[in-house]
Amino acid sequence: MIDEISKMIELQKYWDVVVRAEKEIESAEKEISNSKNDIKNINAKHSELKNRIKTLKAELNGKDIELGRLAEKENDLAAKRESAQNEKQLKAFNNEIDAIKESKNSIEEATFQQMNDLEIFTSDLEKMEKLLPEETANLKEKIQMMTERISRFLETKEKNNNLLNENSVQFSGPVKSKFMKLLNSANKKAIVAIEKNTCSGCRNVLPVNDINELGDNLKLVSCQNCGKFIYREK
Repeated sequence: MIDEISKMIELQKYWDVVVRAEKEIESAEKEISNSKNDIKNINAKHSELKNRIKTLKAELNGKDIELGRLAEKENDLAAKRESAQNEKQLKAFNNEIDAIKESKNSIEEATFQQMNDLEIFTSDLEKMEKLLPEETANLKEKIQMMTERISRFLETKEKNNNLLNENSVQFSGPVKSKFMKLLNSANKKAIVAIEKNTCSGCRNVLPVNDINELGDNLKLVSCQNCGKFIYREK
């Protein structure tokens, strides 16, 4: 095997580590972003529930005041009804009292429903506040773990990038330029093995002449379809 092919295989391994490290970093960054969003959503739900409880209590207090006002008005009308001088006045008082009773019933029904809602929301809030510290702590711990993971893979990426750059100087200008360009191709491969007379980079069948020219990895040969350097595995 000629030195260029041997060195390309070595550099490709460095680059494969760089690519894997980049994927791990991207995955960890996504986990951090998701965890931060989870913390944000948990706190938002907590605040929303507290606000709903606060609003319900205010509405219930308003209904209680309104019921008191209607009760006073009903009592006042009932007292005035006693002094009704004719059937027409009596009927008018009764109609007003009936309307007030209807309003009171409607408010009391709404109050009953809101009291049930308040009980449910309060129970939900208590449960949430018990779990909130632990859930938040777990998410923060996950963020810390992913941050440390990113740090480790950044070191790995930098180390292998440096090895790649340091060793690539051994190639001639055109070969190095092509090799480095291929490393940044879609599948991140610059040199690929032959698999049953097929380029493992693009899966195209290689011409017999190219395979013969390559021989036992004695010459630099590129796939005519994808341009990647090819070699025969031992």
